Amino acid sequence: MAANGDQDTPANGDQLTGSDTFHTSDLGPAGHTTWLDTTITGGTGRFEGATGELDTICQVGPGAVEFDENRLPKTMVSPSECMTTGRVS
Repeated sequence: MAANGDQDTPANGDQLTGSDTFHTSDLGPAGHTTWLDTTITGGTGRFEGATGELDTICQVGPGAVEFDENRLPKTMVSPSECMTTGRVS
């Protein structure tokens, strides 16, 4: 599931739906930590009636920022390592 709560669709078209809460630590010289708490509330196909909780934590390293013509941040690329735990039933 995406961080904005969008649906994630596998190859067969079945969809898992839910809501996400995103948290992040302050950005430091070594990067930052982000947490994503997902509540599964249903879905289609094999995911119909699904419920559950997923917890994702990511360690994000320092990145490179690209700025637009107004010197506003446009994109940021950072190396990251994430782990998701939880259960969907």
